Amino acid sequence: MSEYENTIDMPDGTGCGGYKTFAEITKNSRERAARENRLTWNYVFEEAACAVLAETDPNELIKKLDRLGDVALDWQLALTDQRIRNDGFNERFKEMMTNKEQK
Repeated sequence: MSEYENTIDMPDGTGCGGYKTFAEITKNSRERAARENRLTWNYVFEEAACAVLAETDPNELIKKLDRLGDVALDWQLALTDQRIRNDGFNERFKEMMTNKEQK
């Protein structure tokens, strides 16, 4: 499942360095982007990822990892939905243009 061996004993390594500061910066950036109507999945994912890296409490870390997984899945589903909609639109457009040319 993992490319790393013995992951059960691997320390999580969170809560060190400037991660708490970076988590606050990414949260503020996401909030500002939302206020300015320029929110993207990058802002949402980055905030969730930085929250994981900043967490020191094991129980909270599990919750934040779940949240990060939810964000990743939601992003993937949104991309899939966009592709389906765009492909559907392109097919309808091609059909419309073909019908127009045949007239």
